[in-house]
Amino acid sequence: MQAEKLLEQIIEYFGYEFTRVNEEMTHLEDFSGLTFAQIGYLETINRLGHPSVTDLASMLKISKPSVTVAVQKLCAGGYLKKVNSCSDKRTWHIHLNSRGKRFLDAHKKCHAAVAKTVAGAFKETERKQLTEMLEKLVGHITAERKKMEKK
Repeated sequence: MQAEKLLEQIIEYFGYEFTRVNEEMTHLEDFSGLTFAQIGYLETINRLGHPSVTDLASMLKISKPSVTVAVQKLCAGGYLKKVNSCSDKRTWHIHLNSRGKRFLDAHKKCHAAVAKTVAGAFKETERKQLTEMLEKLVGHITAERKKMEKK
């Protein structure tokens, strides 16, 4: 139980730190107004490549109308664009535009800054142990994510 409590504290810290760093970033780069849900959409679209609304809804386990509304807001904000499918004109694919890509690049730098702060708490020998444990954790999370994607 102690490990779980410590993990809860770490997750809480990450939530706070990402909120703080993202707030600073959004004001510096004029990315203001993005919610965590919208950031999640951008990250998922980036990971999937050029998904259709159906693909994105399926991946996120959210209804197509909800995804459509979110995509329209991100398009209006200049983060995404919809491109008509070459093979099926009834289908649209979602693409990050340059603003969306710039945001994700800046967001990734936020992740790197937080990771550097956390890694700085450890000596070199401890970092090796931490790396082994984190590799195991990432493997577990990846396997769990794949199970969820199949459902």
